Amino acid sequence: MIDIKSLSNFILKDIDLSIKKGELFVLLGPNGAGKTTILNAITGFCDYKGNIYIDGKSIENIPIKERGIGYVFQDLYLFPHMKVYENIAFGLKINKKTYKTRVDKLIRLLNLERLVDRYPYNLSGGEKQKVALARALAIDPKIILMDEPLNKLDYNTANYIRDEFKKIQRTTGITTIYVTHDYLEARILADRIAVLKDGKIEQIGEKEDIFYYPKTGFVAKFVGINNIFEGNIIEYNNKIAKFLIKNSKIVINIKIDSDFSYRESSLLCIHPEKISLNREPKEDNHFLLSKIIYIKDRGPLLDIKVHIKELDFDIILAKAAFSLENRYVCFSSNVPYLIQTT
Repeated sequence: MIDIKSLSNFILKDIDLSIKKGELFVLLGPNGAGKTTILNAITGFCDYKGNIYIDGKSIENIPIKERGIGYVFQDLYLFPHMKVYENIAFGLKINKKTYKTRVDKLIRLLNLERLVDRYPYNLSGGEKQKVALARALAIDPKIILMDEPLNKLDYNTANYIRDEFKKIQRTTGITTIYVTHDYLEARILADRIAVLKDGKIEQIGEKEDIFYYPKTGFVAKFVGINNIFEGNIIEYNNKIAKFLIKNSKIVINIKIDSDFSYRESSLLCIHPEKISLNREPKEDNHFLLSKIIYIKDRGPLLDIKVHIKELDFDIILAKAAFSLENRYVCFSSNVPYLIQTT
C-alpha cells in the first residue's frame, strides 16, 4: 500500500491519496497537472513537503535504490550499447543462477525470446516498451510507476501493449501507478482513478464513478462529456426534477436525490451514449424534436450532433440503430447527472 499525506511542492498542492496493494491506479489529467511530479516524489527525484509511506513505513530517509520501485519512463532510456538481455538485467545484483532464472522468466512472460540479442535501435516502438517494462520488473519491485509509456506509439501498437501490460499486471499482482492524459486509456486500465488539475486532485474514485458521476465540471469535460449545461431546477416532484438550461427554453426531466437545493445553479451532464434518437415520440419518455447537423462514421459507431431549439447535443449511437428518419431525442430521466455549482 502507498499512502500520500499532504504532498506539496512548487506544483502539487496538498495531495492526499491511498493506493491499495495490487491495485492499478491511474493518475489522469492534462499536461502540467502534477501527475509526473507525484511519481517523481515517490521515487525521490524531486523535493516535497508532506509524507509518503510504503507498506506503512515512511520513505523519507530511504535511498532511491532501496525503495523497491520500478519506473517506466515516457522516453524509456534503454541503453543503446546493450542488447535486450543486458538491458533487462541491468538493475540486478544477485548471484548468476538467480539472475539468469529471473531474466529468463521475464523474457518468457513478455514474449521477448527472439529479441534478446538485438540492440535497441533494431527494435520497434512496441518492442522497446516491452523491454523497458521487463527491465523495471527485473528488480522485483514492490511498485511499478509508469509515466505515459504509450504516448509515442501508434494506435494499434498502443492498444496491443496496453492489453499485454494489463494481463501482466494482473498476473504479477504488482501495485502500479499509471500516468496518462487519455481518459479512454484510463477507463481501459484503471481499478481506480485520480483526476488532477493544477496540482490538485479534483476527484478520486472507481472508474465508473469518475465517468458517470463527475463531481466537477472540469472532470466531466475531461472524461469526454461535451453535453454540459448550466441551469437550475424549476420543479421537483417524487425525485424527478425539471431542469431549465440557462439562456434557453429547453427543459429536461432528470432523476435526482433530495439533497440538491431547489433552484440553485447547477451543471447538467449527459453522456453522449446515453441519449437515443427515435422516429416517433413515446408517451412514457421525455422527447424533444431535433435537427441532425453532423454525422461522423466511427466504424460500428456514429458520432452525431443534433440541434434542439437553441442548443447542440452530442450523441453516440450504434450504426445499426440509426436512421435518418430518427429526429426525436430521448433523455431517459435516470441518465443525466447533476453537479451543484453554487
